[in-house]
Amino acid sequence: MPSDDLRADARAVILAVLPGSGLDTDTERFLTQGGCAVLLGETRLEYVARAMSHERMRDETAAWLHGLTSAVHAAAGGRAIVAVDQEMPGIQRLHRLVPPLPGHAALASLPEAEIEAAVAVAAAEAAQLGVTLFLAPILDVYREPAPQLAGRVVLGSPAEVARVGAAYVRGARTAGIAAAATFRSHGPVLQRTREGGLRRAVPRSESACRRGD
Repeated sequence: MPSDDLRADARAVILAVLPGSGLDTDTERFLTQGGCAVLLGETRLEYVARAMSHERMRDETAAWLHGLTSAVHAAAGGRAIVAVDQEMPGIQRLHRLVPPLPGHAALASLPEAEIEAAVAVAAAEAAQLGVTLFLAPILDVYREPAPQLAGRVVLGSPAEVARVGAAYVRGARTAGIAAAATFRSHGPVLQRTREGGLRRAVPRSESACRRGD
């Protein structure tokens, strides 16, 4: 049987997905027993469409979200990680609850300061509603064909991806929101070494992290 320490370690690294619009019994038990992170998820259809349903946008309010996150934080002993997909471009789980982030058409031409400011405004309102983590920015580099990236990635230059990603991270941090970069590419980016082998390489991630400090 797993030891209590092993169970506690497991709970500490699990990101539990809330299955409904409230804090269910199983997730509450997970939090009271040492869990510390939940994801405010969406349906598969919403994720693929990169948009929240009309019903969700109609029914979810700022008061509802604040009440839900307050219950999550309380169950976790005062402070939990409450994560959402708040991508730019891509899916924005908080829909009309916070100001929208720049979309596909504007993103490539926006200066870093404008990207950072837009993210900071959205993150500040999200923080007031109890959210603590954005599962973003997207750091994929678009290369055709890549149907799984449709609606999520429009930048084909690693330098541009790093520029936009770093601005996103700085904006989120300004408001006290953590940002966790995401990848949805076909697989690892590989570079050939001097010896003729292959190594994993994610220069856009490293560059974005350095510029976001």
